[in-house]
Amino acid sequence: MKLRRAYLQGVKGIGELEIDFVDPVKNKVRDRNVIVGKNGSGKTTFLESVFTVVSLLETKHAGIESADQSIFSPARATLQLEISVSELQTKQVELATGGRRSPDLSQEVAWVSFDNELGAPGFSYNLSGRDLLSLITDAVSGLDDDLNIGNLLYFPTNRNSRFDLEGEISNEAPQFRWAYRYNQEHSEWKGSLESYLVWEFHKNLRDRRKNPTAPSKFQEFADLVNRFLEGKAITDVGDDYRVEVTDLTTQKTMTLDALSSGEKQIVLFIGEILRNIREGSLILIDEPELHLHPVWQKIFVSTLTNLCQSKNAQFILTTQSPAIADSVLPSEVVELDDLLRESTS
Repeated sequence: MKLRRAYLQGVKGIGELEIDFVDPVKNKVRDRNVIVGKNGSGKTTFLESVFTVVSLLETKHAGIESADQSIFSPARATLQLEISVSELQTKQVELATGGRRSPDLSQEVAWVSFDNELGAPGFSYNLSGRDLLSLITDAVSGLDDDLNIGNLLYFPTNRNSRFDLEGEISNEAPQFRWAYRYNQEHSEWKGSLESYLVWEFHKNLRDRRKNPTAPSKFQEFADLVNRFLEGKAITDVGDDYRVEVTDLTTQKTMTLDALSSGEKQIVLFIGEILRNIREGSLILIDEPELHLHPVWQKIFVSTLTNLCQSKNAQFILTTQSPAIADSVLPSEVVELDDLLRESTS
């Protein structure tokens, strides 16, 4: 799933905002996108709106009732997505809340809606959206494990990570999530990132009894995170079912909870993305620079680029950091205001 275009009008004080994610030269959706703006420019509102609209394909009526009503009439939000349903077939899906614009598609589009009651919050989608809705239902219910329709991963700014939980091996086999939002309020061992990493570690030990060269998701995670760590490395899982970090000078071990706030952010990002990314995912991150110094910001964008390339995925970052903006091509930067120019003057 890739976002081609998004249009907001009247959402939380935004007069009108339209962002096109299609490269005008290549006529292809850009896989890397950085939206730059000051506080109050609408960056977070944009990501929240994209997440809410896309998630309604799964949550349906209940989602409309629980969603932030600011995206519904008289405000409106329209998204145009590109969904690869097979290696040879790509569909354009349009979703809209509130009033909607005429869809910018080459063919006639019929719209259907969850609720046609007068005065009710509206959510509409075109016929390709109706087809996608059926595929999502099959994937979420486990009826079809082979669908490559992608999914949405969203990391808002309130993403403090917890690594002070304890437990034993739990079944953390990844399940399809159409719209995943990181929840910093999760306070149980089961379902936590560390529990998932412990499960992956022990699963790989069993896999290697049959195949000594079986790939290890835990080792992939450790290799990516260790690029950021200085003088220490994630090395193992202890007998207490805690991920171990080794001081490379003293060889003493510590838990993930002993890492700095910036190191924990990297563990969170890489761990949760590896856990949830699928072929064709769309990843949204609000201000990834929080707790990361500029060098790490650049390494993170490079790491995320490689992860997305391996899965034909797209990422959209919002930022106030010139270092994040400098980590991609100028054509991949969307400026909502003059923040970058002010930072160089």
